[in-house]
Amino acid sequence: HLTRSAVSHQLRLLERDLGFDLLERIGKGVALTPRGQRYASDVRKALTVLGDAVTRHAGTGVGGSFSVSCTPGFASLFLCTHIGEFRQMYPDVALRILTPRRLDDVSNAAADVLRANLLHLGDTEDWARWLALSKVENPDTEGGIFFSDMNLVFSAAIAGQGIAMGDELTSRRALSEGRLVRPFDIAISSPRSYFLVSEHAKAAHPVLEAFGRWLRSKLSENRVHPY
Repeated sequence: HLTRSAVSHQLRLLERDLGFDLLERIGKGVALTPRGQRYASDVRKALTVLGDAVTRHAGTGVGGSFSVSCTPGFASLFLCTHIGEFRQMYPDVALRILTPRRLDDVSNAAADVLRANLLHLGDTEDWARWLALSKVENPDTEGGIFFSDMNLVFSAAIAGQGIAMGDELTSRRALSEGRLVRPFDIAISSPRSYFLVSEHAKAAHPVLEAFGRWLRSKLSENRVHPY
């Protein structure tokens, strides 16, 4: 247990050794000085390097914990269907998959495909590109239903509420099982992509490198072939 006076004493000693102030008083509180902020950033980087060194040299296997934050559609329709293989390969890795909060699934009676609503993910861009490629005259791209989650788009399509524009990577299983059908052969190349990103300071971490290799191999196995 450390008292407030003990912490203050240690800070004064550290400031004496460094030769500059770490904190400045603002109102009734305190904040890091500009030099204190830079010093804190350097200390965090050093601690990260030390933590990575412990992980690399603690044993021959890959271990540790990390979090993957991704869209609910990619998580549930692709990542969660393969993640068991990663756990078998790296049993000492504690993995947490995070997604934004999602809404309940949509359900309704079946609808006539020719009169169906357009189901949009976020905006009208994909449908506008597809309708232009299909040479549809005066298309109403603003109509239909807009969703923020690909799970909901697929749920609405499966329930017959409209026609969805989806990527084959996440819809392949539903197509193979017959829960979704491809009504048209025309396909577009969407400007949207999936990216694997991490903090620069942790990019070479053994756990992240192992996950990156595994994910790239699974995506290669499930490579989408143009129609």
